[in-house]
Amino acid sequence: MLGRPGILRRTVLAASLAASVFPCGAFAGPWSLGAGGGWNTAYLPYPDPNSDPFFGGHHGPYASTWLVDASIARALSPSLQLRAEVSAFAHEGENNSFYGVYRAHRNPGIFSIASAAYSYAYLQSRAEILPLAIGVRVHRPFGRSGIGPYLEVLPTLFIVHWDEQATGSLDFYPDSTFSFSSHQDWTRAVAGATLGFGFQIKGGERWNLDYGIQWRKSAQIAPDSSPTPELQRGPLLGIDTLSLAMSIAWSP
Repeated sequence: MLGRPGILRRTVLAASLAASVFPCGAFAGPWSLGAGGGWNTAYLPYPDPNSDPFFGGHHGPYASTWLVDASIARALSPSLQLRAEVSAFAHEGENNSFYGVYRAHRNPGIFSIASAAYSYAYLQSRAEILPLAIGVRVHRPFGRSGIGPYLEVLPTLFIVHWDEQATGSLDFYPDSTFSFSSHQDWTRAVAGATLGFGFQIKGGERWNLDYGIQWRKSAQIAPDSSPTPELQRGPLLGIDTLSLAMSIAWSP
C-alpha cells in the first residue's frame, strides 16, 4: 500500500488534480500589482487574568489600529487567482496593573491561605506585525468590467517584533519586597492563516478595486511573556484580528 508503486500512483493523481485546478498552461493571465490600507480590530496579547480566582488584575486588549498592504497576483483561470500579500500594522499599549496572588491549602472541610503576594507594575509594550501570505482567490469571471464577490484563503507567516518595558514591585506577605525592571525586545515568526471575503470592481483591462474584510489568525507567539519570573503572566497570545481594507491593483 505504501510502497513505491502506491506513492507513484498518488503523485500522478496529485499532479493531474493540480493541473485541472490550476490550468496555468491553458490560461496564463497578466500579473497585477496592488496597494492599499485599512483598519484592524483590537488585539488581546495576554490571557484574561480575571478567569483565575487566585489571580487578579487587568491587561485589556490593545486598541484598534491602521494597516497598510501590498500584493502581487496572477490569474490562473477566469475565476481563480494566485496572489501574495504583505501587510504591516502595530499594536501598542501601556497600563498600570495590580495583581494579587494567593497560595492556598485545601484539606477536608478546611480552606486556609498559606501566603500571599501583591504587586504593582507599569507596562509599556508594542507589537509590530508583518504578515506574509500566499494563496488563492476565487471570484466571479469578469469581462472588460464588472463587480462581483471574492473569497480568498492565504496561508500566512507572521513576523512579530515585541518590545516591552516593565517596572514594578512585589510585596510578599508579611514583610518581603522585591523590585524589578525588565526590557523585552525580540523578533520571531509564527504560522497562521488569512481568510478574506469582499467585492472586486473591475474597471477595464488595466485596473481593479477591492474592498472587503480579512480574518487573521496565528499560533501562540510566545509560551511565556512574564516580565520577571516572580510575576507569572502566561503566554503571549497569537494574532486574532479582523480588518476592513480597500486596495487598488494595476496590470502593467
